[in-house]
Amino acid sequence: MATSARRAPSVGATQQAASGRSSGSSAPIETGIMTFPPIVHIAVGGVLLAANIVGNMLQVQSTQSWFLHIAGGPKFDATIWQQWPMFFQGQLTPTMNVAFIAGWGAQVILLVSKIGTGFIQARALEKHGTSAHKVVSVVKEAGIRVGVWNFLAWGIILIDSLTDWGYSNGMGFYQQCFFVAVTFLLTFYCGTWGIMNIVSGFGRMRE
Repeated sequence: MATSARRAPSVGATQQAASGRSSGSSAPIETGIMTFPPIVHIAVGGVLLAANIVGNMLQVQSTQSWFLHIAGGPKFDATIWQQWPMFFQGQLTPTMNVAFIAGWGAQVILLVSKIGTGFIQARALEKHGTSAHKVVSVVKEAGIRVGVWNFLAWGIILIDSLTDWGYSNGMGFYQQCFFVAVTFLLTFYCGTWGIMNIVSGFGRMRE
């Protein structure tokens, strides 16, 4: 004897049906909703941005310790922000200049790699490019430039994580793995996700 079972529609299916009815279109469009009130997402976004700053500071310190051959475990040092005025005023030693550029530069490269360069280049070509820009040779050269950037940038990000490994040396293998993973997630994801939460929260508050 055949039996039939009725299944409750999923959240995605419900959203699709609702959006399809509201737009009057035969093709349903899936829309996302925020689970929590906007103020919660704004607060969480602020926490994520703060965590991102802390993660970047730790990675700057670990990279500079590697360049300067300074031993020692992770230690949060807010005074590294004083390096910026000292750098522009020429008050850092030559070796400290190298460590400064390497430490902070690696974080800028990580940020750009997270946001992406290929999409921006393709978008600019689509919007502002002329027929002279869209020939095969120009497109190929652009692809090579992005490929070189990605190769070197991810190599720097990998080395940056390895300096975190050395920074937590002596704490145990699993502890080092955990520390490296945490600092990578803090620096690579928390910043953009924090901004996304804040923007979405304020957007919902204006509705």
